[in-house]
Amino acid sequence: MTQVVTLREAEGQFAQLLERAHSGEEILLSQEGKVIGRLVFVDTALKKRQPGSARGQFVIELDAWEPLELR
Repeated sequence: MTQVVTLREAEGQFAQLLERAHSGEEILLSQEGKVIGRLVFVDTALKKRQPGSARGQFVIELDAWEPLELR
C-alpha cells in the first residue's frame, strides 16, 4: 500500500512512518501537492562491501593528478 504524506504531517509522525517503511510500505512525501521524496527501508545487510571487489573495473589516468588549467 502506498501513502502520500505532506512534509508537515511527516514531521509529527516520522517514527511511525519509518516503522511502516521498514515493514515494506511505500511512503511518499509531498509538498504543495507534488511528490518530492520517498521513504524506503534500506537493508544494509545486503550491501556489505568487500575490499578489492571493484578491482579492474575502472582506470585512473596518470594525468588525473596534474593541476587543472585556469581559464
